[in-house]
Amino acid sequence: MNQEPEGSKTMSASVALSVGMRNTLYLMADITTQQSVSNKLLSTGKKFNDVLDGAINYFMARRFAKNRSDLSNLLEHFPKKWIPVLRKKMR
Repeated sequence: MNQEPEGSKTMSASVALSVGMRNTLYLMADITTQQSVSNKLLSTGKKFNDVLDGAINYFMARRFAKNRSDLSNLLEHFPKKWIPVLRKKMR
């Protein structure tokens, strides 16, 4: 005898959906996915958060961030009086 625990219900009948209802469900799922991506971008402030957002752009952004950090570290170790001279030469 196969008895189910009390309170559990199984659905043996399938639910028939019209084409319009099915398309609406797919659109709602797509909107939910897009919303989660948008929330992630807004929360981090980055356009490319991981490789799935675009591998080439992600690694370029990561490299630019590292270069910016390296340049900031170099400027910290320069004497303060040289910084205006360097900025003039960079223009």
